[in-house]
Amino acid sequence: IDVPWERIGCVPLVAVTGTNGKTTTTRLIAHILAATGLVVGQTDTDGIQIGGVQVESGDWAGFGGARRVITDTTVEAAVLETSRGGILRRGLAFDESDVSIITNITADHLGELGVETLDDLARVKGVVAMVARPEGYAVLNADDELTWELSEYVGARVVAFSRQPDGAVVQAHRAAGGFSVVSDGNAMLVDFGDQQGSVPLADIPLTVNGKALHNVENVLAATAACLGVGLSLATTVEGLRSFQPDHHHNMGRLNIFHKNDITVVLDYAHNLAGWQALLGFVDRLRNDANGRLVGILGGPGNRPDQDYVDQAQLLADKVQRLHIYDELGYLRGRAQGEVPGIYAQAAIATGLDATAISIHTEGEPQAVAAALREAQPRDVIVAGIHDNRAVVLELLEAWQQGA
Repeated sequence: IDVPWERIGCVPLVAVTGTNGKTTTTRLIAHILAATGLVVGQTDTDGIQIGGVQVESGDWAGFGGARRVITDTTVEAAVLETSRGGILRRGLAFDESDVSIITNITADHLGELGVETLDDLARVKGVVAMVARPEGYAVLNADDELTWELSEYVGARVVAFSRQPDGAVVQAHRAAGGFSVVSDGNAMLVDFGDQQGSVPLADIPLTVNGKALHNVENVLAATAACLGVGLSLATTVEGLRSFQPDHHHNMGRLNIFHKNDITVVLDYAHNLAGWQALLGFVDRLRNDANGRLVGILGGPGNRPDQDYVDQAQLLADKVQRLHIYDELGYLRGRAQGEVPGIYAQAAIATGLDATAISIHTEGEPQAVAAALREAQPRDVIVAGIHDNRAVVLELLEAWQQGA
């Protein structure tokens, strides 16, 4: 008897990496798989979940989290957020994946652990695509040049996801027989072997009627992964429809609160690309709103000064009011007040009046509370929150439910 020993005891394993979007993509895939009745083991930057129960909190998007999931005998499918830091410090906790995803490769964490350039970063994250088994799939962002270049080195079947369905990259890939999951701005279009179909973005809550373009990309990648592990398109879409863009399904990622014609958008945006995506979404959300755009900005201390300058300049060009906070849990060698000072100086140099800027030395909750106190009708408050999300979310829920 030919016994496939190498597969005995194995479960479907999806590995997700990238600069931005990996946590949302991980959570979405896990949700869809769990909706089929599978016991899913999931790791991300907020913890480890087994069968929907959080068994560890904190950042487990590395070796330790992956090992915890794949050694749990109750787990029937594994969805593992796989971070750059985890790869560099301890490597992968698995030899191969059934599906590997790279969401994008943009500037973040440069200058750490020997990664100095975007090419260095691509080589690190590319490891995840390389371990996709030949019969499996590597799901790559065809709109991101560095990510797509990795397709040349992948042994698995490559699936392109894209918001440019008529672009040269996608067209060439499809002409060569490759699979794709793309969006034309109105619908998701699936070409995955015998799985073919079109799904309106309006039917997928995470995309916020297609306005959240970064979440459109996350949906495309997650859909490809679910098809890659054997789900039908109909089953996958059913899961997509039940995943909401709120703090219950996707804590800290594009959570939207409304009260008295005031809107608050909370997100994990922490680098330039993340903020660009978030502000683009807010622009589309506001349409012709006459209210102010209010920014809440802060970040960990282990970034180059230029990262803070770039983010502050971006916000200063957009907002009418800016609250800057000290990320007390992540000073990482910086003096208290140092990072907010860099942000403020750059925002003023860009043209934002100093009187429109407030610095909050007690962290994120203080900044959010101040923005809510002074909020005016038709304001949109956009907050990048990382350290104290649970506290901030409680504050926002109380505000939204209050009189």
